[in-house]
Amino acid sequence: MFPFKQLSSLFYFFGRRLLAFWVKSKVLPENTQALEIDPDKPVCYVLETRSASNLMLLDLKCRELGLPSPRQVLGSEELSGWRSVYCLIPHRGALAKGRYLRDDTGKLQGVLEAVQNSDGEQDVQLVPVFVLWGRPVEKEDRWYKAMFSDNWNITGRCKKLITIILHGRNTLVQFKPAVSIQEEMKTKAWVGLDQRLVEDIGSRLNQLRRATTGPDLSHRRTLVDELLKTVAVKRAIVQTINEEGISKEKAVAKARKYADEIAANYTSSAIKVFEFLLKWLWDKLYDGIEVGGFERLQATAAGNGLIYVPCHRSHIDYMLLSYILYTRGLVPPHIAAGINLNLPLVGSFLRACGAFYIRRSFKDNPLYSAVFNEYLHANFVRGVSVEYFVEGGRSRTGRMMAPRPGMLQMTVRSYLRNSNMPLVFVPVYIGYEKLVESKTYIRELGGKKKKKESVFGIFRSLQGLKGSFGKVHVNFGEPIPLSDVLAEVNPGWRTEKYDVKYRPSWLPDAVNFLSDTIASRINEAAAVNPINLLAVALLSTPKGSMGESELARQAEMYLTLLKKLPYSDSVTLPDMSGQEMVDYVEKTGMLLRHPHDMGDVLHLDDKVSVLMTYFRNNVLHLLIVPSLIASCFINKRELSDETVEHLVSKIYPFLRKELTLHSAKDNLASEIKQAIKTLLEMGLLVRHWDTNELRRPTSTTLEAMQLRVLAESVRPMLERYYMGVFLLRQQQSGSFTNAELETEMVSMAKRMSMLFELNSPDYSDKALFKNFTTTLMEQGMVSTDEEGKLHYSDELSAFNQDTKAILYQQIRHSIHQIVQGD
Repeated sequence: MFPFKQLSSLFYFFGRRLLAFWVKSKVLPENTQALEIDPDKPVCYVLETRSASNLMLLDLKCRELGLPSPRQVLGSEELSGWRSVYCLIPHRGALAKGRYLRDDTGKLQGVLEAVQNSDGEQDVQLVPVFVLWGRPVEKEDRWYKAMFSDNWNITGRCKKLITIILHGRNTLVQFKPAVSIQEEMKTKAWVGLDQRLVEDIGSRLNQLRRATTGPDLSHRRTLVDELLKTVAVKRAIVQTINEEGISKEKAVAKARKYADEIAANYTSSAIKVFEFLLKWLWDKLYDGIEVGGFERLQATAAGNGLIYVPCHRSHIDYMLLSYILYTRGLVPPHIAAGINLNLPLVGSFLRACGAFYIRRSFKDNPLYSAVFNEYLHANFVRGVSVEYFVEGGRSRTGRMMAPRPGMLQMTVRSYLRNSNMPLVFVPVYIGYEKLVESKTYIRELGGKKKKKESVFGIFRSLQGLKGSFGKVHVNFGEPIPLSDVLAEVNPGWRTEKYDVKYRPSWLPDAVNFLSDTIASRINEAAAVNPINLLAVALLSTPKGSMGESELARQAEMYLTLLKKLPYSDSVTLPDMSGQEMVDYVEKTGMLLRHPHDMGDVLHLDDKVSVLMTYFRNNVLHLLIVPSLIASCFINKRELSDETVEHLVSKIYPFLRKELTLHSAKDNLASEIKQAIKTLLEMGLLVRHWDTNELRRPTSTTLEAMQLRVLAESVRPMLERYYMGVFLLRQQQSGSFTNAELETEMVSMAKRMSMLFELNSPDYSDKALFKNFTTTLMEQGMVSTDEEGKLHYSDELSAFNQDTKAILYQQIRHSIHQIVQGD
């Protein structure tokens, strides 16, 4: 007889060797311990389709990882008739192109019976495995790549061979945690268990494919045609015809033009070119990219529509996030980009990489609004991951800016119309050690007019870049399911009926709660680096200078505080000593050294000190409670715990608004108590031996100096608050409107900056003063009349006394003189 078995083994041997030579693959997760595989129990790998190439590649990866081979038998005598691999979708000739789960679960049924008959002594672990040859193509401009891409269709042997040749150098093998059959039998009924296991694992693998390749996208032209057929766009076309007096053909052409202007044209070739260019750019600019919290993103990606909401600090942000997702096995998102970026050539390339364009304002253009809303809704319904910046523009101060409601409201309304695909917001914190836009930011932080954003601004920033820009830190925060947010605001939201026009009365509350949650979660994922910590320390000194040893100790003190008082589990800290941080920052050129016989002094020049306020503001929120407590001892050597808690709790709401802090009033008391306890442990506060009250250390000690520097980091904000309150109280109630008060505060702050050489953008940022007046009204300290004039209550006087208690007398007197014109 012809030796078919030997021939098959020979084919498998040489096929595996060829794959080992040709294929380059990435394996996820990188740590196999996450798979929770018990080495003492048999393993059965579950693949999507019956494919020799998939089996060979899986065999290779298992050998590399030290996992059991899929070719070996399951183990015991009862299971010896089956090998350690099972396929959910068998070949069925012409039917192979359909992704139908098998109904002939004979092997799986036999395994289940063997486990059941063993009386608990036998178990088998099912490990789902997803194999993707190359990255997603969807709609490819090269016909042969599109034809031979690995997508949602099931291919024959010849096509699979060409796919491996074209795309095998960029392959993904992803394992999911093991499923114990014994555990499944304990929790599920025996009847139909085999089919339920097939459906469950099939769903998991489909979720992995969707998370990795994205949904099966329609052709862009087809999508545009579908948008024009929606009820909302048809209504807007009729409205445009009536209002503008144009023909139906012109109105439809106008709608089509808007859709073409907006829609992305996502292609694999552009993504791969983009990856190549970005890898070159990162190697040129940075010493590395540190990523935190990616595991929680992976756990969330499968089965959910993802909306990435990063902070916006640099033009690099959107490129960096897409690069990280692509290289780590997730599909890059479609990115909302300003229409100003839709430039010749560049705009088309960004569109091919997933950018869709949005106008700055379209409130008075109902046709554009309808087209854009329907485009966004179509993406959400199809499960396309989307990215947008809730702040609107780049933060020039380093703070998290107040989110704008536009995109969030459109997202919520879309979800209310169709909540079949769960939507989850993914907060992303991006932190830099140096900025490519640093020169531009220094000019703008110094008061120069902000220039219009453009892609050419990126290239201008990149021109002449020399040296290293340190590391980039990207932390993925705790995901926010949109359904949870809606349930928090309106538990019965699912019982209402929604259409395109319906806007529930509770929608603004939901959007406000969502925006606050997103901003807080971004800040909770902050990445602390040496630049941040030294900026906090040096900008808390009168001349931006400190002795080298004192600076190193201050940095270590901050690091100890952050470890003992963790702001959240998502915050990442540098693994360095204080002196290592000083040496690191000095190498970047941001620190200048002045030699001295008694010890070198490190300082910042004027331009760098302005930029350092940006990096300080990145992480200032992490230290705000201990800094506020320290400031209570500026004018008083000894205070009771109750007095400290009162002062901090009165000022905290204003800081919470300005810095998007996470603690609500209910949790603040415990946070203050924990911070006091930590400051006592570190010796930054002491207790009086007799009265048991809190005291600052003796003024000549290192701890007293560290406490003063810690208090200084919050001083500029307290000064601004005192200015505003003093301005209001110097005039009769009802003298100022909101806008007039904000203008007066900005003018006064600039004069303070000039008189005291306070080189900080905090004294000229109008948004900060607006936050202050908003919080005054929220706290009931002021109210407005019909003419918009501000009237203040007695609580404003009490707040004035609280801020007065924690400010230096000299500063208070200077504010009085400026206001009174002396």
